[in-house]
Amino acid sequence: MKVLYINPNINHHKLPFYDALRNIYGQDNVIYATPLIHEENRIKMGFDSYQQENWLYHIQPSNFTEFSNLFYEADIVLCSIRDYYRLMEKRLQSGKLTFYFSERWFKEGIGKFRLLHPKILNLVYQFRKLSTYPNFFYLAQGEYAAYDFNYLGICKNRIFSFGYFTSINQTVRGNHLLPKEKINLLWCGRMLKLKRVDLLIKAFCDLQKKNNNIHLTLVGNGPASKCLIKYLHKHALPSNYTLYDFLPVTEVRYLMQQADIYVLPSNGHEGWGAVINEAMAESCAIVGSNKIGAVKSMLSHGINAMIFPSGNLQALKECISSLTGDPILLAKLKKESNALVNNLWSASTAAFRFSMVVDAILNKEDYNIYREGVMKLLKYDSNKII
Repeated sequence: MKVLYINPNINHHKLPFYDALRNIYGQDNVIYATPLIHEENRIKMGFDSYQQENWLYHIQPSNFTEFSNLFYEADIVLCSIRDYYRLMEKRLQSGKLTFYFSERWFKEGIGKFRLLHPKILNLVYQFRKLSTYPNFFYLAQGEYAAYDFNYLGICKNRIFSFGYFTSINQTVRGNHLLPKEKINLLWCGRMLKLKRVDLLIKAFCDLQKKNNNIHLTLVGNGPASKCLIKYLHKHALPSNYTLYDFLPVTEVRYLMQQADIYVLPSNGHEGWGAVINEAMAESCAIVGSNKIGAVKSMLSHGINAMIFPSGNLQALKECISSLTGDPILLAKLKKESNALVNNLWSASTAAFRFSMVVDAILNKEDYNIYREGVMKLLKYDSNKII
């Protein structure tokens, strides 16, 4: 069985699922196709480069006819490029199994006002037309993505829970150490407005005044970094925080191995937040905003994470304090987050469950197989999951 896996780009957050698909369908039977194989800004952030890989199909204008044939002839297509709707429709007209996957279309900020744009309106029309074919399915990278498609009337009762699936078992060593005598909080990424690092810094600066046993490490930079670091220098003790520029992925994972708590305070513009998967794989307790796709899809407050309303400084401080002040709860959430990502949200689990759903669809059997985790069929009543 030939599988075509299409992404807008390539990075270490997307490869583990691809590798897991190859383990199931055969190393030579799964093609990773993308129009963008080199992103300079991500290379600067410590991401790897994949320019010369023989398993990677670089979609270009010069080979688009060949790519279109691959798209049509594959037994299974997983596509994350919505502008390829014409290629999808050609497959669907021939009864071929086709999956579209994406983060939410209407992220916080502009939201559903995007429907006023002619291109978006046309895409909605095209995808509503695609969803009239029974062999078209949607893999929602976050429950908010599923809400958007349900709202638009696309693929109703054919939407599966999906996400990002980062590497789990990494044996990495690095050069950067966290203070062992303190409870370590960690954040990594680009310092953008949507990431709400300002909220984390304000919470930490307040908490460290009363609790000198906590330490914050920030990794990365960005447009907002100058003012954020200035605030941190002014309001926190230098011994209570560490700042790094972007680091290679292995160094970041090594920091995660040492950290106790990973905080992701992003607003609703954060589609999924794959860094959460990585932190969970390294047994970090997670503190996350309720507007993040990964948090909404995978985590439950007090059971395997601490979740706070997006933008709520006091609630964020309470979530962090509940962990730094309760070693039993902290140990529990570290254990639970690791178990969750290993058992229900790993790349191998996702690929296996995907293959089981595919088999059920092709054999005209019930594909509502899983009750939790990845590839759970999402059904709605008044735009609420039931």
